[in-house]
Amino acid sequence: MAERARPLLAAALALPAAPTAAAPAWNLPQPATPVAREIFAIHTLTGTIVAVLTVLVFAVVLFAAWRFRRSRGHQPDLAFHRGRFGAWSWLVVPVLVLGIDLTIAGSARETLKKLWVVPRGDDLLVVRVTGHQWWWEYEYPDLGIRIESRALPQEQAGAH
Repeated sequence: MAERARPLLAAALALPAAPTAAAPAWNLPQPATPVAREIFAIHTLTGTIVAVLTVLVFAVVLFAAWRFRRSRGHQPDLAFHRGRFGAWSWLVVPVLVLGIDLTIAGSARETLKKLWVVPRGDDLLVVRVTGHQWWWEYEYPDLGIRIESRALPQEQAGAH
């Protein structure tokens, strides 16, 4: 039975990486700027970690439900939480999850610092973007230009 389950287990463990390495139609488009590439890398890393952890937890729950089912005559260990493994698992698992979270947060913090850098100088273009309920408004105050982005039927929009 175990020999037949190995290919299935290998496929299940390889599956989490598929969504993060998917074609652009299924994933975010390729970023254009260095900071956007860092954000995309964090997105990919987070998605991969979440997918792997989801598969691992799901596999452990399925294994436990199959292995320790009542129909096989298994009697629950009512003192599990008092044993060494039961007691330490309540400490180790949250610490591991917190460690993973803080690792991702550290790289995200450095990337966010780069986003808050405001360029200085007189040659900057000021753009005021206002989101309305069903459309966007773009205003360039220094140039006296105001553009409304509204959805129009094909006949009114013109051919482009």
